[in-house]
Parts: sequence; structure tokens; C-alpha cells
Amino acid sequence: MKSLIKILSELIIKNNRRKTLDELVSHGTSFETSRGKTIITSSETVSFSTNSNLQQKVEEIRQAVLDIHKTANQDSEKLLSYVKANGTEVYRINNANDVLNKVLEHSGFITEAYGRKAFYLNRTVRHALSLTFEPAFVISKNKEIDYFALLREFYLWYSMKKGLAGFEFEVQENFKLYMANPDSQKIKKLKYGEMLKLQEAISRDKEATDFVVELISQSNNIA
Repeated sequence: MKSLIKILSELIIKNNRRKTLDELVSHGTSFETSRGKTIITSSETVSFSTNSNLQQKVEEIRQAVLDIHKTANQDSEKLLSYVKANGTEVYRINNANDVLNKVLEHSGFITEAYGRKAFYLNRTVRHALSLTFEPAFVISKNKEIDYFALLREFYLWYSMKKGLAGFEFEVQENFKLYMANPDSQKIKKLKYGEMLKLQEAISRDKEATDFVVELISQSNNIA
């Protein structure tokens, strides 16, 4: 897998955006918030997490999910019960992936959605009409749940609940488009700030994947 820095560097070069973060700082106004630093330039506002604070929060999330995993004892229903107990709906539909793939989603954790995508998700998942879709889990009720695949989705959900960046609707739309087609013209035309937000989404996805891959590796070594 390419490093996140290399991925973003390629996007910036293809889009002829050769600004560096230092240039943005030197030419803009910056201020600190509880979640990181915001830089205001003449054309856009860029927010990003303070690295040390972010790494500490990521480690706390990792340990918390590990503890929940141990308690769940590889029981998918216990993870889903935890999700429901913490205010997130769990929907079960037939052939979830077939339904969700049409809007670049898959069974598991679905982030917030608005507009036409929300309308589709509400109609097919909730059998309701709305232009707003709240974060939820959508599971195939006619297929066996893969525990570790669900755990990866759970990790993403937990990161979102704890306030990590990268789960905002537009950011997730860019991320899913990038994963489906990294050469998309829309991706190539992203602004610098949008690229930084895309990096956050890529980081969240990688954190969840690394967590589950490490657990599976440990299980295989024990077996």
C-alpha cells in the first residue's frame, strides 16, 4: 500500500497544486482549537489535527475497541448490541451489498448522508422518505456475519463516535470515489483543503484495517 504522503503528493502534483503546508501557514492566519489547527487563506480554510493529540486519541480508541473485542468473544451480535446501546440504529436487509454497492457503500457501518444518496438509503434500508440519513449499520439478514469484517466496521464507527475527523459526508464521498476510481476527474480537481480532509478519511480506514489485520495475525500465530 502506498504511504498516505505519497498518495496525497501524487494528487497535488496531478492537480498542479504545489503549495506546501508551510506556505499556507506563512501566507494565512492560523489558530488552535481543541481538535487541531485551522489555517485561513485568501481562498480557503484548512483544518487539521495536532499530531500528538491525534495519536493519543487514536491509541485510546484502539485500546477501547480491543477491550470491547475481548468482551465480545468474537460474537457479532454483542458488537451490534453495543452499537444499538450507544444510539446507532442497526438495519438488517436481504443482500445488503447488492443494495449498497449502487451508491459506493457496502454492508457494515454507513456514515451520514444527505440529498439523493440519503433518499436512496432511506428508501431501500429504512423504507422511509427523507433527504437525511443518520449513521447506521446495515447488515445482510440472509448471510452469515463475518466477525472480523464487522469488527473493522465497528472500529470505524467507534472512531466516528469519539470525534475523529474524516467521517463528514463530503469527505466520505470523496474517499469512496477515490477508492473506486483514484483517477476520477473530481478527485484530481480537489482543493488543497479537501485533500487534507481526504487524508483524514484514508487514515481512519487504514487504522481500522491495521487493527483487524493485527488481531487476525495474532490469532493465526496462537492457533
